Amino acid sequence: MTGAVVRRPVAVAMLLAAGCLLGAVSYTRLPVELVPFAELPMLVVQIQGARDTEPGQLESRAVVPVEGAVAGLPGIERIESYVEPRGARILVYYSSGTDPGFAYLRLEERVAAAAAGLGPEIRARVHRIDTGQLSARFMSLEARGDGGLDRIRHVVDCKVAEKLRQVEGVADVAVYGGRRRSIEVRLDEPVLRGHGLTPAQVGARIAEGSRPRRHLGEVADGGGRRFVSLVSDYTSTADLEATVLKEGLRLRQVASVVDGGAERRTIARVNGQEAVSLSLMRDPEANLLDLSAAAAAVVEELNRDLAPEGVELVVGADAAEPVRDNIGDLRSLALLGGGLAVAVLWVFLRNLALVAAVALAIPVSVLISLNLFHALGLTLNSLSLVGMAVAVGMLIDNSIVVLESIYRRLARGEEPGAAVTGGVADVRRAVVAATLTTVCVFLPFVFAEDHLVRLLGREVGAAVISTLLVSLAVALLLIPVVTWRLARRRAGSLAFHAVSQRQRAVQVYSLLLKSCLRFPARTVVAAVTVFFLTLVICLAFSIDRPRPVELDRFEVYAGLPGGATLELADGLALAMDARLAKVEELEERRIDVEPDLLRLDLRLRPDFREIAGRGLGEIREAVHEELRDAFPALSFSFHAPRGGAGFRGGGSGGGDMGQAFARLLGLGGGGERLVLRGRDLELLGRVADDLRFNLERLAGVSYAWVADPEPQPEISLFLDRAALRRHRVAGEAVSGELSSFQREVSSPARVRRGAEEVEVVLRRGGPGDRRIDDLRRLRVPAEGGGSVPLARLADLVYTSGPSRISRVNQEKELEVGYRFARGVEGS
Repeated sequence: MTGAVVRRPVAVAMLLAAGCLLGAVSYTRLPVELVPFAELPMLVVQIQGARDTEPGQLESRAVVPVEGAVAGLPGIERIESYVEPRGARILVYYSSGTDPGFAYLRLEERVAAAAAGLGPEIRARVHRIDTGQLSARFMSLEARGDGGLDRIRHVVDCKVAEKLRQVEGVADVAVYGGRRRSIEVRLDEPVLRGHGLTPAQVGARIAEGSRPRRHLGEVADGGGRRFVSLVSDYTSTADLEATVLKEGLRLRQVASVVDGGAERRTIARVNGQEAVSLSLMRDPEANLLDLSAAAAAVVEELNRDLAPEGVELVVGADAAEPVRDNIGDLRSLALLGGGLAVAVLWVFLRNLALVAAVALAIPVSVLISLNLFHALGLTLNSLSLVGMAVAVGMLIDNSIVVLESIYRRLARGEEPGAAVTGGVADVRRAVVAATLTTVCVFLPFVFAEDHLVRLLGREVGAAVISTLLVSLAVALLLIPVVTWRLARRRAGSLAFHAVSQRQRAVQVYSLLLKSCLRFPARTVVAAVTVFFLTLVICLAFSIDRPRPVELDRFEVYAGLPGGATLELADGLALAMDARLAKVEELEERRIDVEPDLLRLDLRLRPDFREIAGRGLGEIREAVHEELRDAFPALSFSFHAPRGGAGFRGGGSGGGDMGQAFARLLGLGGGGERLVLRGRDLELLGRVADDLRFNLERLAGVSYAWVADPEPQPEISLFLDRAALRRHRVAGEAVSGELSSFQREVSSPARVRRGAEEVEVVLRRGGPGDRRIDDLRRLRVPAEGGGSVPLARLADLVYTSGPSRISRVNQEKELEVGYRFARGVEGS
């Protein structure tokens, strides 16, 4: 076979050239992503209420019934639930081998049946989870400028967000910070009471005027048919003002309609200044590198257009950067490995032409292997690039072995054709066996049951296997043909030198080999001794010590006491920023503010190690101690609180979804944690506090924390049934008025202006937040006309309840975490 290959050099050259050209085409069509796509063995049930509610009530009304309906499905290993005032998430983990499509249909059927009994105010949906969501947010931007935050938000909403959504491959653009655009209906409560109406009734009338498009039927028109649809959308503020509340009364008579901004629920600050953040989500099918370049080009164009308005877009994070770095590292490794191989071959062969032939095998093998990437459905991601980088170091081994065998025969003076044929025949079995044994090492990982091992096996293993198999074909085709052509055409000028037995290195090797052959028993004993000695040394130095990775940024989470307002949280954020501004190593301080959580994203200067000689770990600990001493009422951690969704405007996400991804991918965070489970959350809290108290007093423990927020202050209303009957007030009327008691209420109605939909918000009159006296004076409509103060219908009792609830396998759960001091090892 080798003789036939050697006699057809043109055919071999054309075959390899065609493979390289197809590989170049495959490279342009391979998707590029940060994390390989894989559907995780987990489904998420999202439960959302019509309004924020007490977590305990949402747990009993919705979470427990849905958990009970889900628990009986086959293949479920674990159920985790996280309940918050704004909704709940139920994470359903499945065992390996479960059909994800069938599991999704069964779960959706059970959830739909359970949701039917939860009432119209609670919705439940099932979502699939895949690793593509880890890199869905591929770019984050910040809008900075003059004229106030609301003006910047208006510019972003009108000119920036829509332009970015038009980029091919961008699935969505989320905007955070400032006030989102909305139309406010500012109610005049004295006038409203004078007409015998309540805010809840006004909201119901507005919602009735903006119902979804409804099909009514069809009519005959000439010789054809026309469908009839009812369209009841608001198209202007004038239409909204003309809403009829009751006979002879329109909305403009009891409220003013203003095209303004809605109440803020989050605040973003960068180096103490408020900012507007944008998160760009990508389509899973889009090429990450191309999409990033297209988005960056649009950002540059927007900056030119927005320059006269004093607004600038700054790229905060770009997920394509690490992929570019990985591809660059692969090129560097290929060049470095090829260079070292060429240098070593030159030392032994002293023949530049033959060395160039081996060096040519590297790009040829890589390009042709990209065809297998395309055929197997692989993508260029962090794992597959690691596999290629590993394979680059091994792919020239086959070429070197084949070339050395041919070279040895040529050095003996054999005819080129016979030398090539005989040299390949001498090592063909050994080369094939060596390659297949390496392939067999990686092949079992593809069929592993563990999700992480299977994912690694598919990406890393497939990349290594495909590259090595191609390198084997190149070694048996390219190297013999090139060597034969060189030896035949330059027979007179191309010199082949056999290895001299007088070389010092050869003599030392020969002596060691003869000694081992003469004393085989001693050789085996010495090899076993060295093996166990090496194993003992490795075990002695492989103690798991938490060492922070030397990155250039880190995050700190601050949990606020229950009941905190956004204004209070923002004031604490400003105070923290003032203290952090004194840390010389910090280049950028970003704080994302929510009423119950602050997320501090701190980026270090490039030369931070040279400022005070501190590493990342020391700076982290110093910042943590500074904040903890200055704000003792807050709870600080380097990890997102369990059960929290994390700040929606942040770049890294976090909370229960981030921990779920980490668990499925086999990743973990720093520190140690103890888990407490039971049905009585109050008892779990007392036990957790005792554990934290005792852990903090253990020698070597730096600090401990309970992964549970402060209790949420509440006011419970106990309805007086006799008073309700006496005043002829229905319980539903009390619920309706309480649902609109907050200062600002979002309405399901929308004002449509072309393709744009603007939210309608009802805002009560009067300055400041609603107070307890306002709650007591809240008017509830009676059936016979008029209204009654709430204080006459219910008793108001001050209580407290959990602001967040975590459940695992239908039991409540609390975590107690602790961290060792630097230099202390845990056991």
